Amino acid sequence: GVGEPATLAVTWTHPASWRDLETIDVRIVDGEEIVLRGRFRHEDDTDDVSFSVFNPASGKFGRPAAPGRPQRFETSWATLYLDDSSVLGPPGPTVTLNLRVSFKPRSAGRVFQVEAFATDDEGHEQGFDPVGTVIVRRR
Repeated sequence: GVGEPATLAVTWTHPASWRDLETIDVRIVDGEEIVLRGRFRHEDDTDDVSFSVFNPASGKFGRPAAPGRPQRFETSWATLYLDDSSVLGPPGPTVTLNLRVSFKPRSAGRVFQVEAFATDDEGHEQGFDPVGTVIVRRR
């Protein structure tokens, strides 16, 4: 429902031909409009992970922050809460992103597509592929 935080779990398993996962972009879209686009990044050298949110006005990703930090990223449609978001993996072939999100009143009664896009450290890409649907109830 509008204003009620919910966890979106996105699991991605990389193909055998990939080396190390570098990024997973998860976007929530309404047709051509981006409701929320977040980027998970894995730093291979340090195993650090971070999230950042895409700003459609600037065409760039904002400053990254680690999951579990007391920070939130907002768009006019939704809010991503890092303090309640988490990552399972890497290392290993599978990464699960648990993204804590709430939707603002303009999202009420809408059905959104969830899509994912992944890259590895050698520049291979996969996506944007549909991975789910979110229905936002009115209060």
